[in-house]
Parts: sequence; C-alpha cells; structure tokens
Amino acid sequence: MRFIRTIFIITSLVTLVSSCNQSEFDVVLQELDNTIAIRDSYIDSLDKAISADRKALYNALQVEDMYMYAEKLFLKFKSENADSAIYYSNLSYTLAERMGNDTLMLKSMLNRILIPVEEDITHCRARYEALNENQIYTDYGQDVLISYLYCGAELYKFIINNISPDNAYINERYDYYRRRYCEENPGSLDAVRFKSALMNNQGRYMESLELLREYIENHVLDNYGYSIMYNRMASTYHAAGDPMNARIMYARSSIYNLKRPAKQYHSLSLLALLLIEDKEYDRALKYINIASSDAIMSGYNFRISETSSYLITISSLVKENEKIRRTYLYMLVGLLFVFLITSILGMFLLSRYSTRLKKSHDTISETNMQLADLNRIKDNCMLKYMVNCPNYIKAIDENNSTLRKALKSGGIDAIKNELHKPRYSSKEFKHFYNEFDNNFLKMFPTFIEEINKIMPESHQFPSCSDGSLTMDLRILAVIRIGIKSSGTIANFLNYAPSTVYTSRTKIKKASLLDGDEFDSYIEKIGI
Repeated sequence: MRFIRTIFIITSLVTLVSSCNQSEFDVVLQELDNTIAIRDSYIDSLDKAISADRKALYNALQVEDMYMYAEKLFLKFKSENADSAIYYSNLSYTLAERMGNDTLMLKSMLNRILIPVEEDITHCRARYEALNENQIYTDYGQDVLISYLYCGAELYKFIINNISPDNAYINERYDYYRRRYCEENPGSLDAVRFKSALMNNQGRYMESLELLREYIENHVLDNYGYSIMYNRMASTYHAAGDPMNARIMYARSSIYNLKRPAKQYHSLSLLALLLIEDKEYDRALKYINIASSDAIMSGYNFRISETSSYLITISSLVKENEKIRRTYLYMLVGLLFVFLITSILGMFLLSRYSTRLKKSHDTISETNMQLADLNRIKDNCMLKYMVNCPNYIKAIDENNSTLRKALKSGGIDAIKNELHKPRYSSKEFKHFYNEFDNNFLKMFPTFIEEINKIMPESHQFPSCSDGSLTMDLRILAVIRIGIKSSGTIANFLNYAPSTVYTSRTKIKKASLLDGDEFDSYIEKIGI
C-alpha cells in the first residue's frame, strides 16, 4: 500500500512539473508570435541606423571617422547580410591601411575571417594560420590577442559544422582556441559560452546550465547577448535529454534574434523541428518559412542550405500529416454515407461547391490567359509603334527631299511653294516625342521620381506636369524600354549620336551609382 502511494505521489509531481513547463512554453510561444507580428518595426529601426551610418560615412572628412563608421556598419551587417559585412570589413581594412595603423588592419582582417563562406574558407583559413599567436601578443597586446583567439574558435567551428566534422586536427584546434580565449578573457559572454560547450562535451550538463543561469542573472545583456545565452541553454537542455526546456530556450533565443533583428541564426529553425515532434505542424511550418526567408536574405550559404533541408523535412512531414488527416476524413465521410442519410445531402452540396469552385478556377485561369495575351499584344504594339513611327517620319523626310530634286529638275511652282514651308518631319517628330512621352509615363508613372533617387539634389530632374520629358529623361526612357546602343537611340529619337553619348555620360557621372549599377538600375525601374 505504501509503495502504491509513493508511486502516485511521484507521478503527480511529474505531471505537475510537466504542466508548469507546458504553461511557460505557451506563454513564450505567444510572446514569439507577438514579436513576429511587429518585427517590421525592428527592421525599420535597423534600416534607419544603417542609413544614418552610411550617410555619416559618405560625409566623413577624416579617415579615422570613415573607419569608425565602416566598423559600425560591419557589426550591423555581421548577422544581417554576408556580402555587406564582407564589403565593410574590406573597406575598414583599406581605411586602416591608409591610416598606416597595423592594429586596425589586423582587426579588420580578423573581422573578414569571421564572415566565412564555403567558396573562400580555404583562403580565410590560410590567412588565419599565417598569423602567430605569440607575435600578436607581443606586437599588438592582449585586446587584439583576444580578437585573434575568438576568430580562431569561430573559424574552426564553421569548418567543423559545414566542411570537416570528423577531422581530428580541426577539432583539436577548435578546443584549443576556445580554452585559450577563456584564459585570456574569462569573464566575457563568449568565454561563458565556450566554457558551457566544453562542459557539454564532457557530459557536465547541470554545471553548464548553472554557469549560464548565473551569468544571465548577474549581467544586463543586449538582444544579441540574450539570444546567444538562451540558444546555448537550449542546446544544453537538448543534449541533457530535456526537450521541453530546450523548446522554451529556443523560443526565447528566437525572440531576441528577431528583435535584433538578425537574418543569420538557427534557433527558430531548431524550434520548428522540435515543434514537429509535438505535432504543431502549422506553427512549425510558419517558423521554418520565416527562418528560411531570413537565411536567403542573409546571403550565408551554409545557413541557406541548413534551413532549406529543415524546410524540406518539415514540409514533407506536414504533407504526410495532411495526407493522414484527409484519409481520416474520407473514412468519416464513408461511415456517414453508410450510417447517415443526411450525408447524401452533404455530398451533394460538396459536389455543387466543387463544381462552383472549378468554374471559378476556370474563369480565373481564362482571365489570366486573357491578361497575358493583352500584355503580349501591348508589348507587340509598343514595339511596332517604336519601330515604325521613326521609319514613317524619315520616309516623309525622304519624300520631301525627292520633291526638292524634282523641283530642281523642272517642277511646278506649287510644289516649290509647298517645299518652302517648314519641314513636315519636324512637326511629326515633335508629335512623336509627345506621344512617346505620354505613353511612357503612363507605363512608368514614377519614372522621374525613381531617377531622382540616384541623383544628388543639385542634379535632380523636375517633375513634368505637362506630360513631356526633357531630352535627358527621354534618352533614359528609351534605355528603360530596352534600347541600349547610343547609335540606335540617336536613330530612334533623331538626335545626333554625339548628343546621346554626351547626355548619357553626363548623367552617369552625376549619379550616385557607378556605370554598371546605373544601367542596371535604369533597366529595373517599374519592375
């Protein structure tokens, strides 16, 4: 009897703890969903900060100030976009080189190595291994040595996770740099993170969790700090065989990742995988779609590959679940059909609804085909308009020339009087310009505003209230519709080739973009 009572008490306690954890998990998931709902506001704040730093960098007069803003932009883009982070780390290195500051040059190079991609990992590793730890400490001091050790730990972690997971030498170097970092910078967030991982490798999960909790309780962290610490706790719980607490910590880490806001992370992906085990299919699919989209925008190929594989796995499981649900539904319908007479009416209504839906689908498909056909016709007509109209105008001009020749060879006075009138082609070209301008602005109503976005204030084009374009804008408009050769543009608009070339060169030089970017920008306006 006492034994049964003991079993009952233990079972009750386990159930109580489980229900408390489940309640906490529901609260955290609700907070995560709320954060996702207002995520755009965090992204807008980051975009504004990036724009302000870019503007400050552009306006900076001193190389030291330019370096400072380039470094700030690198840190902002480090978890946002790989290409931009690489660009600003390279820019920082160039500016440090201009200052002749070896310390800043080394820091910029280490920053570049911190953004490894599969294509250049060998080069990054070679550059890193060419450095000497003792020489760095002697020449640059402890601060740079700490950056060097952190860079080594992150570099070899990347190689293990994405290229050579079973390479003994790589694993040994990874452990070495983590331990050395903890020795040189013991009280830092990353040192605690490294210590926790080393403890996990030894199976000391409770000590690892206690270390992480103590650090969180005794320090005020930013969004990055909380995201890292909770992600580390989630990994520890998962390794210790506690999936519920792992879910809670992954959710918390995801909240702070979205608040940063970061694009390069994996806590939300791992949370989605764990939710699948709870059969939370809709929520898991929602989270993995967000993580996959962010990974693509970040430009980190290894993260894109990781989230894509998770997306495929989760999507297949969701589809399998939907298939099972449909099977159960069909079985239910079959049973109702056998045992309930009213199911006949239900099936009849369902059939009518399906027919109506199919008709709607067919109507939409037909409408889409008509729209596609109209677009094709519009494009063809526009092309014919552009090709034939100049030819027509030139034909009129050539006809006048023929009449003049006839006059010289003995034409009548009436023809002579007619030929002395203003040239007919000039009037037609003016009409052609007006028609072209009006039709173009109807297709691309924001064309002038889009052009002004890449022009400095002193070179911006005024809006055309009368629906006409200036010569420069007309040349850009012709480029937008696909005519790129200066000679062809000159022939099309009846301008001198030198006029077209001079205009294009002048606008490119005045714009905020270089030549290739300028042409690409013009061609994409309105897309």
